[in-house]
Amino acid sequence: MGIVDSKLFDRTNLMNLNLEKYKTILETKGLQEAILYKNQYVPKKLYKFVSLNDDKNENDKRYKSLINNKTWLSGFRKLNDPFEFKSFLLDQKRLAEHNWPAPAIVLTDKMMSLYKNLYYICCFVDVFSSIPMWAYYANNHRGFCVEYMIEKPDYIYKVFYEEQRQKVATIPSYLMKSLFESIEISREKPNNEFLMWNEILKLSFTVKHKSWQHENEFRLIFPFNKEVDGVSINNRELRIKPSRIFVGMECNKENVDTLSDIANKIKCEIFQMKVSEDSLDFNLGYSKIM
Repeated sequence: MGIVDSKLFDRTNLMNLNLEKYKTILETKGLQEAILYKNQYVPKKLYKFVSLNDDKNENDKRYKSLINNKTWLSGFRKLNDPFEFKSFLLDQKRLAEHNWPAPAIVLTDKMMSLYKNLYYICCFVDVFSSIPMWAYYANNHRGFCVEYMIEKPDYIYKVFYEEQRQKVATIPSYLMKSLFESIEISREKPNNEFLMWNEILKLSFTVKHKSWQHENEFRLIFPFNKEVDGVSINNRELRIKPSRIFVGMECNKENVDTLSDIANKIKCEIFQMKVSEDSLDFNLGYSKIM
């Protein structure tokens, strides 16, 4: 069942880590050691932009998450990129050429589709002063941005950007092979081979088209075994902690006051963004809200 994808390990720099080294660690030392290696390339602080609008009920949901120390994670269908979780295409022709029966190919394709529903994501960036991000994701500067300290980055991955999607056969073939082997010997836990290919398939969820590259996104990918639009998870479980709040320059007074009260309750500093009027650069500044 083993088929080698020629392009699978051609990328020498995924989020500045070496995929071959990552693969070797997965094979020889297991998933936890590989995650420790990956975690070296995740920043200590990341930022999430939040939109506010005229819908008080929707705004209150966002405030409630902050107060309750929770973060909303979305299923891939609710994100704004129609190609989310679709960077890998099952190469059915190659599987057939390697004598896979048609029912096994159909089952594998279904397995890959179901797999996408097992993970939920939250999107972050590594700067809070990005003018486009304030426009796109904070309703033209009317919303806010939360700074999170990354206490343990096990669930966080750097997004990388490609011109094309990739056909794959190796990943699903080895996943199926190792899964069946575990079943045959009644193994209670998946073997290292399964964990390795499972992790590489999960990395496909971090691939977007190059037109998104200016966002320089990081994403938190969290397992959740129910198919829903999204889920609210406690930050302690996600291993992130709110540390500062930045309010958009167009945020109205009522929302600023509400966010200030929340910041006081959760012991976060709070600032408001502003244009740096005396600078030649197109920079956003900020000042502390007292």
